[in-house]
Amino acid sequence: MSMPGMVWVRETLKPTWFEVWAERANLPLVQAPGQADRAVALADTGIDRYALPEGLLDRLREFDLVLSWWGTGVATVTRMHPNSYFLKALPQGTSHHILDFKRSQLEALFSPASADFPPHPTIYWTPEDIQFAKRCLEDCQDQAVAVVHPGASGEGKRWPAIGFASVADWLVARGMRVLLAEGPLDRSATDEIARLAAASAHPFEIQRLRIGNLRQLSAVLGLCALYVGNDSGISHLAAASGTPTLAIFTVTAPQVWAPRGPNVWICVNPTVDEVWAKLNDEVLRRERLPSV
Repeated sequence: MSMPGMVWVRETLKPTWFEVWAERANLPLVQAPGQADRAVALADTGIDRYALPEGLLDRLREFDLVLSWWGTGVATVTRMHPNSYFLKALPQGTSHHILDFKRSQLEALFSPASADFPPHPTIYWTPEDIQFAKRCLEDCQDQAVAVVHPGASGEGKRWPAIGFASVADWLVARGMRVLLAEGPLDRSATDEIARLAAASAHPFEIQRLRIGNLRQLSAVLGLCALYVGNDSGISHLAAASGTPTLAIFTVTAPQVWAPRGPNVWICVNPTVDEVWAKLNDEVLRRERLPSV
């Protein structure tokens, strides 16, 4: 379930117990204060197995309502639990944004709704998350910080490394501190950008940002002045964190997959000059350069 969908269901149905099963990497986002009474990793439930474990069926019987976009034993669960709904995935070829599609599914089930559907995800941080973020950026007190993330789930979704290196160079020349976000699958892309930065006409070093906990990473992004990345989960996280976000799309459709947040701009197969122009027009002229 999307985070806006999760908030909408909680506010509309007002359950006495709200349990969320999510991908393990997303658990910190669900475990933020006020999000869910309990968060469980999907891989630990057995809902992705065939046949479904008997213990899982017993567990699901404890709920008054089961709502899911995930699972292999849909027919088994729906036969066993009369108030269970396994909603369809986004159909191929659609022009609807993924959040709008999920909103329409939920409203069809529970209309009329008592709560407005959130326009974009919002990440909630603990005081400890904020302190963690400040410690991560304590060396950047006198500079605005930009985060560049060259990773994506597929090679075709990645803007060329030379483009990201050129953007990083452009930002450094304007007095910004650039951090290079690196996930578990991003090492080759970040190594290439670091190599290009070191070999440029005005060599500079880019600090790596490696944070596995997504809520902590969100808190760091929330203190930054700018994020530039591909169509990726981290770009969605940056947008939801309130960070001015420039998302670069290559092979996927931004009308379906664009990050949503209060400050989001999109470039489709841009040249480096087009990215610079977008940054000038939408971000730097706003002078949104919060201090750490």
